[in-house]
Amino acid sequence: MDTTVVNLNDYLEEQGSGFLVRIDRMTKWGNPFRIGQDGDRDAVIEKYRRWLWKKIRNEEVDLYQLADLQGCDLGCHCHPLPCHGDVLARAAEWAARYLDGMPKEVGRGELGYALPEFNHPLA
Repeated sequence: MDTTVVNLNDYLEEQGSGFLVRIDRMTKWGNPFRIGQDGDRDAVIEKYRRWLWKKIRNEEVDLYQLADLQGCDLGCHCHPLPCHGDVLARAAEWAARYLDGMPKEVGRGELGYALPEFNHPLA
């Protein structure tokens, strides 16, 4: 199931076909780094990638909520330009695969996520 980044404005006008999750700055999934203030588009996307990975490593992001984004339409104002949503889509697909591989008897909160260094989801 593909996770797709869509333009939020176009999606709302067209009554999109999938399940929309807003990922703009008004949400917890928004990019806190701004073009201009924090660098050009590529720089702020890279900063978001590093920031999100750090939050995942520090267990500040609920992997179950992140995995729930898999297969959704992620709505941001940037698309079709490169967007932090592309990073978030890859992270959601990684989280779903990662959690699918966890032992079935291990539930939420019973173990840390124990993310190995080499298993970088956003590389």
